[in-house]
Amino acid sequence: MLLRFPERVGTTAAWVRRPAQTAVPLSITLLAVLGASTPGCPPLATPPPSTALDEPGPYGIASYDYFYSTTFGLVQSTITSPTSSEAAPYPAVVMAPGYCAIAGWQTWVGKHLASHGYVVLTFTDPTFCSSTEYGQDVGMEAGFDVLAAEASTPGRPIFGLVDIVRRATIGHSMGAGTAAKVSTTDAAVLAAVMMGGGGLGEPLVSEISAPLLLMAGDLDCQAGYLNDLSTYGVLAGVPKQVVVIAGANHSGFTDEGSLGDVLGPSLGDCPRTIEVEDHQHRLARRYFTAWLDHFVKGQDDALGYLGGAGAESDLASGLLSHMQADLGG
Repeated sequence: MLLRFPERVGTTAAWVRRPAQTAVPLSITLLAVLGASTPGCPPLATPPPSTALDEPGPYGIASYDYFYSTTFGLVQSTITSPTSSEAAPYPAVVMAPGYCAIAGWQTWVGKHLASHGYVVLTFTDPTFCSSTEYGQDVGMEAGFDVLAAEASTPGRPIFGLVDIVRRATIGHSMGAGTAAKVSTTDAAVLAAVMMGGGGLGEPLVSEISAPLLLMAGDLDCQAGYLNDLSTYGVLAGVPKQVVVIAGANHSGFTDEGSLGDVLGPSLGDCPRTIEVEDHQHRLARRYFTAWLDHFVKGQDDALGYLGGAGAESDLASGLLSHMQADLGG
């Protein structure tokens, strides 16, 4: 597990610019050694071929930590953005981790989206082990305010880089429900993405008005995926897609080697049968990038994975166990 500490902390906010780095956590190395030496373990499924959507985009990226206060306490967040202003301003995305999870377990989402031209704030809810979503709701809404303030303040790392009126929400597990809920209260949210969210109940499912992508793994033994299929079935009047990754589990939607990933199976999750970064994450990146590129940026070149030929091919080849899409709502 990698622990990261801010270099400067204020009573309300603090930030430090640093280049994005790639490191191999010790836990990954240990798991690789243990896995290689354990007899009888079946080989993992072959990773899918890459596409431009799931590979890093054309922009270099950088991240910095930012602390802000809400009525629930001090929120730690990481803001990741393109280093180039060539195509600025970029859409704003706020990412919510799951129950008892932290921003440091979801760095893969921000890094990928930033390389494709988004500015992403991922936050740790100060009530992250609470059984309610209220702290996350407030933290996500305030996250957009933080991006707006940072982007409009000369000297800040993302000054001039954010188009705050083009917004998207994304979340994992309990944070997935937060992403969906905030999309119902913030009219500027143009799309929402749920990963391992276990579907939505009433009355929230009837209030969804932003295009919604539901992603799950068919070996998710914590949130399950059947409720995602059910939610897709009852969603009406809104563009929607459900993608279930074959061999993926719940904890595989966190950073590979993070504590959330390592402890998942011991907390009730099923063991996955695919690699994390080069398989589960790759397919997740493919579909959430296509979703946001289309509904937030208005690009049509990713339509093949929004229920089109690309998605049908992934389904037919067994990369996905379930896939349905209705862009007409």
